[in-house]
This record gives sequence, structure tokens and C-alpha cells, in this order.
Amino acid sequence: MLQLDIRQDMADVVRGIAGSAFTDEYLGYFESLPEAERRFILSDYSRYLGAAGLTCSEENLSLFSQDLYPLDATPENLHRLSCSACEAELECCRDGLVMFIIGPPDFPEC
Repeated sequence: MLQLDIRQDMADVVRGIAGSAFTDEYLGYFESLPEAERRFILSDYSRYLGAAGLTCSEENLSLFSQDLYPLDATPENLHRLSCSACEAELECCRDGLVMFIIGPPDFPEC
């Protein structure tokens, strides 16, 4: 497991994800919501990520749950999010890996 220092310019985005700012829905029982509601929330989440220049594949999106928000572990996402990921770490991120933002939004400043 690798804990990343978040870039200052992305701190509000990460806090927003961890605090579920991408939806007005209550996520406490996400897994038990009807499929249509889950799809709506996941669509909102994907749009929120896209607006921030981040990605999450359909496969990784299936790992979404309350307080566990997946992102593709790509060099692009790592570079966009982190002020601490070194080039070697960026290069080892390839298909099949996932990273998570974990809520609630109370991480320290970078």
C-alpha cells in the first residue's frame, strides 16, 4: 500500500470526493440502493472525476462503496493527484491496479 501526499491544487477535489460532494444522495447504504440509484450516483462520481481530470474505469467503478472511492492507478492520475509519487512509482502503475480515496475528508495538508 502506498499513501500519497496530495497536491495542494487537488486537495479540495480529494476532500470533495471523500466528503461525497459529487452527489446529494445519502451513501450510507449504497450497496443496498436500487440499481438505478446506484448507477445515477456512479454517473455523478464519474463526471466529478472527469471535471478534475481524473479517470475511473467501469471495472474499478464496480469497487465503489461508502467511504471507498476508486480511481484508476495510472501514471496520469498519480501525477495529477500526488506531490510525492516518484517516477519509478508512476512507471509501475499499469493496467489492473486501482487506488482509493477513503472518506471522511480529514487528511493533512500536503
